[in-house]
Amino acid sequence: MAGVVMVGDAGELVDARGEKPCGPVRGGGFSFGPDRRISYAVGPRKMSTLEELEVRLRQLHKAADERPATIDSRPGTVYADVIGVLDATLNAGFTQITFVGAYED
Repeated sequence: MAGVVMVGDAGELVDARGEKPCGPVRGGGFSFGPDRRISYAVGPRKMSTLEELEVRLRQLHKAADERPATIDSRPGTVYADVIGVLDATLNAGFTQITFVGAYED
């Protein structure tokens, strides 16, 4: 079972005050604005929220609790995206989790 994190629209970078566009920031701090769109997929099912993802993962874990999980991040994915998916996967009960790095399609 592979969970895929996809970035539909990376949105704009904003600085720590939420101002756009983000120029060079001392200390390297920046984030994405509210226009960032992330989607998640488990097999053929697609979801748009981490809550929906966790519900689906709980269903799969309940059906086969020894099944491993793989988090597959796609280009444009940042650490915070992966951590959200990791949290949902752990909350669903999975303990065998592997990661696949971003790659070009």
